[in-house]
Amino acid sequence: MEQVKSSLQSLPLPRKIKENILRLELIKEVWKETVDKRLGFTSPAFIEDDYLFVEGEEHYLLQQLRLQSHLLCKKINQRLKEASLPPIKGIKTRLVVKPSPKPSAKGARIEKPNLSAKDLQALLELCQSLSDTELKGLFLRLINTLYA
Repeated sequence: MEQVKSSLQSLPLPRKIKENILRLELIKEVWKETVDKRLGFTSPAFIEDDYLFVEGEEHYLLQQLRLQSHLLCKKINQRLKEASLPPIKGIKTRLVVKPSPKPSAKGARIEKPNLSAKDLQALLELCQSLSDTELKGLFLRLINTLYA
């Protein structure tokens, strides 16, 4: 933290930007001890308009973080006060989507499941027994698309 502080002094940046960098560095240092273990897969990303933005890859974790944001904000602000830095107003979350490991090909086809003739016949009979005609039609078209 001290190294960041001394490096920032020499840079010609506005006071608010220097302040936000220092606050974010301090928050990153205390994040793991401040948040619940389950929320450890989230990370502070940046500070904007005195709000801490936290990123995560799972919607559920971000929802849990939002539920605990008031308590977390209090803990973080206490640490910021100890470091003589201004408090944050609150915590906002951002969902970060991982890129797909496989590039998706445009117009990629769904692989046909392997079904024996007997299983296919049983599936068709099951569809014919549906009382909802719209649902029956949808399933029959799907079967015809996959097994035609």
